[in-house]
Amino acid sequence: MFQCQNFLPRADMNGDQIYTITDLWLQIKAIWLIPGNVGLEVLASVPGAVQFLELDCWSASGFIGAIVSGYLWGLVIMIVGSILMGMRKAAGN
Repeated sequence: MFQCQNFLPRADMNGDQIYTITDLWLQIKAIWLIPGNVGLEVLASVPGAVQFLELDCWSASGFIGAIVSGYLWGLVIMIVGSILMGMRKAAGN
């Protein structure tokens, strides 16, 4: 299992002890990459997958991680949208 730092958003993302526009950008990036990080943690739990796929703590923060995260966020938006549309139809609007 990985022993990586926590990739979830926090107030001081770059560790300079002040909140700047850079921290805001890094928070947005961290939120965007949450699905990729979760997928990486799932893969890390499979015996031998880390060595075979040569995964490390930064694997989900690259181009492929961003594409996977974008796909999964799109899927979440479609699911939430269909649930909300179903609720509107059930309410008779």
